Amino acid sequence: MLELAEVVIMNILSHIAPKEVLSSAQFVSTAWYEAANNAYHWRDVKISTLDNKSINGFLWTHGKHLSSLTIQKTRLSRKATYNIMHKCKTLLHLDFKKSLSQVKW
Repeated sequence: MLELAEVVIMNILSHIAPKEVLSSAQFVSTAWYEAANNAYHWRDVKISTLDNKSINGFLWTHGKHLSSLTIQKTRLSRKATYNIMHKCKTLLHLDFKKSLSQVKW
């Protein structure tokens, strides 16, 4: 079977929502898994429809790669807020749009 170049796969993944990349696209093949988990792909992420369990899992696995994170229309649990503060070591920009957190800053 002919495999696509990683650059082509990453371009395709850039047009897919992060939820779909994590739930299905990364399981297409080994090359897609490696491209989906490439640190470059996860530098700038916008989250608007994930539940707290999915957010926690995402931050646990990919938080170390994030430089910009936008969270919209989501109520964050204490654990999700903790993971943002402790798993996202390279985070430079954090934006909460219409989001609520259970932790008082």
